[in-house]
Amino acid sequence: MQGVKNISARQFAAFRVIFGVYLLQHFLWLLPVGTELFSTAGMLPDPRLNATHGLLPNPLATTWGGSPTGVAATLWILAALSLAFAFGWWRRSAAVLLWYGWACLFNRNNLISNPSLPYVGLILLCCVLVPPGESFARSGRGERREESWYFPAFVFWGVWFLMAGGYTFSGLVKLASPSWVDGTAFRHLLQNPLARPGMFRDAFLVLPDGAIAVLTWSVLVAEITFLPLACFRRGRLVAWTGMLVMHLGIVLLVDFADLSFGMVMLHLFTFDPDWLPPRPQSVDTGGRSAPRKVSDSPA
Repeated sequence: MQGVKNISARQFAAFRVIFGVYLLQHFLWLLPVGTELFSTAGMLPDPRLNATHGLLPNPLATTWGGSPTGVAATLWILAALSLAFAFGWWRRSAAVLLWYGWACLFNRNNLISNPSLPYVGLILLCCVLVPPGESFARSGRGERREESWYFPAFVFWGVWFLMAGGYTFSGLVKLASPSWVDGTAFRHLLQNPLARPGMFRDAFLVLPDGAIAVLTWSVLVAEITFLPLACFRRGRLVAWTGMLVMHLGIVLLVDFADLSFGMVMLHLFTFDPDWLPPRPQSVDTGGRSAPRKVSDSPA
């Protein structure tokens, strides 16, 4: 029997809409700066300056595709695909094209790299593996209906493993950074030119050095222990919640929130409905077959 995770068709549909809107605003936000970031008239006029040049066919590396007009057209196409994805129109095809466009943008300018980029690409590929037919989707002919829709367990736990490993690896790498070890990294974040002015930043700036150090080390511990905690059901909830709170905090404190929003999408994709209190099962008198067996977590 194929492993199934008990994620409902409506939960996945809600995520699809939120993720699609995130992608839409991301590409629309890139439009005013697309020429500078990705075109031959921008900061990297020669695509061969990128370390990943040549790894995949990239229209942005061609003469017309790399022009300001070509870059703008590419971003508009990706925005339209994001809208189609959000509405569930040919969701899997849209996800493949969005992943390719996402990879092409990074391939054209490696300087836009941030830790959320590979996870957003991973989510898009996983949305290709999830069968069609979820709620609130414009399904084509021959696609399965909501009643027979399912979420593959290997997709859910595969993303969970990669997320947990990524967090723990990030925390271990930070041990080589003096500002994380001495507890001043959070202070540097607040004093960064990209820090968002406002009452939240002002409130943290007046904290004593000891409190700032505790906050810094708390993030470090949360990252390092993410993978061990992910081996247990309750531990996953603790680790997931802790890092989600951290990313939402960064949104309040940093004026460049695209990194954190990308990671928030990852957390929404990996939300486990088993964390919620169980609802009483209604008696099925309609003669339908019993629900499929759900593939639960390893622990």
